[in-house]
Amino acid sequence: MLFMIRFRSGKIKAEKYWNTRQVSKINKMGITEKVEILPLIDWSVSNNARQKEPGVSYLIKTDTDTILFDTGFNRYQEAPSPLEQNMKNLGIGIDDFKTIVISHNHMDHVGGLKWQKIKSFSLSSHDSCDLSISLFKNEFRNRFKPIIAGESIVV
Repeated sequence: MLFMIRFRSGKIKAEKYWNTRQVSKINKMGITEKVEILPLIDWSVSNNARQKEPGVSYLIKTDTDTILFDTGFNRYQEAPSPLEQNMKNLGIGIDDFKTIVISHNHMDHVGGLKWQKIKSFSLSSHDSCDLSISLFKNEFRNRFKPIIAGESIVV
């Protein structure tokens, strides 16, 4: 009973928020002739050569850009992480993409709870690894094109 009351109250608050919110239109999004989406991390896999886990990561290729979308969970903080293992098995390296998009700061999208807590993300479980990237480090901003929530982007 208490759960239903809390749920209903939360639902009413969420509906009020969405009904009063004004969403701005994205202008100049760009055009691409071709899009390829390769799942790197997912709950299910088509063969045993790939690691599976809760969480997601996709490699998105367009005519002009290659994007890493999310970094998975790495639930057991393995080294190499399931993402790293799958990238290696598919012949994908960190130099194959120049844009990383983190959809939202949940542990199954940023590489684990450790990274969620510090509002960062990682492709690996190693703190000192080149693939453990803090959004606040200059090396990150020099190497990759950050996309910040709420900003208009051209891909």
